[in-house]
Amino acid sequence: WILAAVLGAGFLWGCQKKTTSDQPRHLRLSLDAEISTLDAQAAMDSASLEVVGCIMEGLYTIDGQGNAVNAMAEKTERSEDGKTFIFTIRDSKWSDGSPVTADDFVYGWQRAADPALGNSNAYLLEAAGISGSKMAISGETSTENIGVRALDKKTLEVTLDHYVPYFESMLAFPTFF
Repeated sequence: WILAAVLGAGFLWGCQKKTTSDQPRHLRLSLDAEISTLDAQAAMDSASLEVVGCIMEGLYTIDGQGNAVNAMAEKTERSEDGKTFIFTIRDSKWSDGSPVTADDFVYGWQRAADPALGNSNAYLLEAAGISGSKMAISGETSTENIGVRALDKKTLEVTLDHYVPYFESMLAFPTFF
């Protein structure tokens, strides 16, 4: 019991340490299986999803109370009917130093809907209500016709076929990263 308390306190202290951008950062996990991919749109197994969730971030994340809260989305505007969302992307950079843009999300979501990828999680775009996703996933239309577009480098517009009360929570899942 005392050993567990000491180890727990050490863990909490370690989580509070801040690093600067020039210091190397490490991720250490104990996984029960091998990682099959680090591709957010193709990840299916629990090990891959766990690691992708640690190294990438979506528009939202889930807080300790189970609520969807802003992550890459600095600000969200929602239409009155709940079918159009405008996300302002916060300043962030890829590991190579290039900025994360709204086009990156458009690319990822279109790629997730692409039948050529064979993404088993593609149905999540349809479940989230993304306009045109059902037809794109089935190959009946181009993935460019799904309801996601960059208005500019920092602004992403998403159009839904219908109101989906859990839409923002779904954006915390790696398929939408």
